[in-house]
Amino acid sequence: MWFWIVAGVIAGIALFVVGFWMYVVVRYMPIIVNIFEEGQILRPPPAGERLEGEEVKFKATDGTPLTGMFIKGAKGNGKTILFCHEYGADMHSLSKYGKFLVERGFNLFAFDFRGHGASPETDGYEPRQWVTDKEIKDTLGAIEYLKTRPDVDSANLGIFGVSRGAGSSICVASQCDAVKSVVVDSAFSTELTLEKYMKKWVCIYAGPRIVYSNLPDWFWALLGLVCRRRVQKRLKCTYPSVESCTRRIAPKPLYMIYGAKDTYVGMPQAKDLFRRAGGPKQLWIVPHARHNESATVAPDEYAKNVAEFFESTL
Repeated sequence: MWFWIVAGVIAGIALFVVGFWMYVVVRYMPIIVNIFEEGQILRPPPAGERLEGEEVKFKATDGTPLTGMFIKGAKGNGKTILFCHEYGADMHSLSKYGKFLVERGFNLFAFDFRGHGASPETDGYEPRQWVTDKEIKDTLGAIEYLKTRPDVDSANLGIFGVSRGAGSSICVASQCDAVKSVVVDSAFSTELTLEKYMKKWVCIYAGPRIVYSNLPDWFWALLGLVCRRRVQKRLKCTYPSVESCTRRIAPKPLYMIYGAKDTYVGMPQAKDLFRRAGGPKQLWIVPHARHNESATVAPDEYAKNVAEFFESTL
């Protein structure tokens, strides 16, 4: 008798959980898919100062034509920094984050990701705020181009990325031996960021609080995975795992920068990504700075810290 009572209770709980799952999925999944396909959480940054350099044409590793800009460093020692701009910007955002590196003797190479600046969209792919295999192919193509230049010391190549460009930098650094040193500003994970916003907005779309308030973390991870796979087919791209790539950067030196008031990434995710990284690594949290604002909130310290990190690791 007790067996059947216990079995009935377990079955009831299982049906209840499945019912909650189906309810939330049916009501909420279209919203999550829309975040990828239509909505943008990040706003494109305003246009800034334009640096002058040698205009370069090269190709991503999938053959996509891209445009870049090469600026020779003052010392002429071949040490080179590849800069990866944020979503919605172009190569000229380099002036906001890294123009001081030329004065410190580094070559700088910045480029427009596909669908940005002078680089065209291709194959029906429309870029969004999330790093995909397309941006990784763009960045790898930039590295292959730099290897062909006689004024670049390919044994002393660093990468410097901001926001979505930071995610691309992490993914490339984890798989490309040519990259020797990594600086990332406001890096974020597609999975962790998506889960954060799913939990934040579910109260608007999923009905009574009892439906979603006690759902376990694996539920959100699974829902995010299902949504990402659905969108990947529609948008003709794949979303790499930035947090997994963060683990694989070591033993390359890594310097991570975040604004203390970055509500998009948030300090829990920033510290989680830093924790996942092996050494050597450094974390700088800039007081009062929001997403992508560290360079403007603390410009002198930003220039000093980034330049000295590259000088000590290249």
